[in-house]
Amino acid sequence: LMERTGLTTGVSLLIFFGTRFLLEFMKNPQVEREAQMWLNLGQQLSIPLILLGLYLVVTAVRNPHPRRWL
Repeated sequence: LMERTGLTTGVSLLIFFGTRFLLEFMKNPQVEREAQMWLNLGQQLSIPLILLGLYLVVTAVRNPHPRRWL
């Protein structure tokens, strides 16, 4: 079996923060200035973690490592 380091973490980040990003569109703004923003703060904070998840998934798929036992 080949171990794909980072795949589970990457998929988890994509699912969690991708869902959070989409659900934030349905949320009522909590403060007045957030109503005028194109993306609210929750969405802005989710973007770096979505990108990290994508990076981990792509890296894991491109570079599988053989399982090493220590």
